[in-house]
Amino acid sequence: MQLNNRVLLLALLFVQWHPKVHAQDAQSCNGSPEYCSLPFDWYTFAGTHNSATYRLKPDCSAIASKCSEATSTCINTGKQCAESWNEKCGELKKKCPESPSWLSKLCNGPGDICEKASDVCKGWTTVCKAPLDLCVNSQPILCDNAPKWFSECLWENQPEHDFSTQLADGIRSLDIDTCVADGNRVTTCHGSGATRALGDELDVHLGQLRDFLAANPSEVVVIEYMDTDGDASVIARALAVAFEKFLPGKVFEHASPSDPWPTLGEMIKDDKRVVVFASNIWTSLPENERPRWLHSQPSYYRHSWPYTNKGHNPDEIADLMMNYKPSSEDEKYWQCVDFEYSPDKNT
Repeated sequence: MQLNNRVLLLALLFVQWHPKVHAQDAQSCNGSPEYCSLPFDWYTFAGTHNSATYRLKPDCSAIASKCSEATSTCINTGKQCAESWNEKCGELKKKCPESPSWLSKLCNGPGDICEKASDVCKGWTTVCKAPLDLCVNSQPILCDNAPKWFSECLWENQPEHDFSTQLADGIRSLDIDTCVADGNRVTTCHGSGATRALGDELDVHLGQLRDFLAANPSEVVVIEYMDTDGDASVIARALAVAFEKFLPGKVFEHASPSDPWPTLGEMIKDDKRVVVFASNIWTSLPENERPRWLHSQPSYYRHSWPYTNKGHNPDEIADLMMNYKPSSEDEKYWQCVDFEYSPDKNT
């Protein structure tokens, strides 16, 4: 696999253990003096995938809204059905007596059928109201009290491991999904629409990152803001405000993908120790509003998931990786290599 001596951002889906990292002296860079002379794009950052997927809760308001929307559609369909049959029956009752006398004797039969069909439509509307009552009254109670195992099974890649824990365990690349909830409130999350679960607001993980960097002045950390649900420009502006609040002056600004990167030692010396990448968040803002520290992920690297997702054990994944032949276009980019660690710690 041709990596062109570029950085590997490792996405470890189920991280169970890493050596503890303590505050480093000024001669050390990300755990070793040997790394200080490495350019940023030559260093391998151990990371987690869906790093913010802990303490998640189902988005009950989104579920209720979707549920109500579906049942409302059902009720409207029943009403339209009844209106249609009433209209047709009215026309039939009016025209039938005008038919020849031998045919008019049959008018009562179709009329009865029409009325019964209309009654069926009205019954449909009544049936639809039952799940609407469930949406409004019962569903929020069930959603708000969903058991912990339910969220861990469906959404949480990093249960019981917040950012402070992951950073202490040696993780240096964080992959974060974000959502817009309750109007313009931005949170970490996993999933989309009615199937999403919400986590903390931005202040929580950025506050933990700030505290870690203050206690570990010789560490460089990468953040990738990837999937979004909701208006990406709202998320982008919220991120700009939050970064200015928690990490003012500490985020590295790289001019363009073609420019050389500084070494880890230089970044640590200048105290520019956070590098941020994003995809649709980056494109959501006009250039004159885009923070200079926000870098376009597709312009720098590619994810290995499209060509490794069929592997289900270490040998299969390694084989898919080693046999990957990038297109001439993809050869220009880094590879973000996705590994999966099983919860039993054996693979």
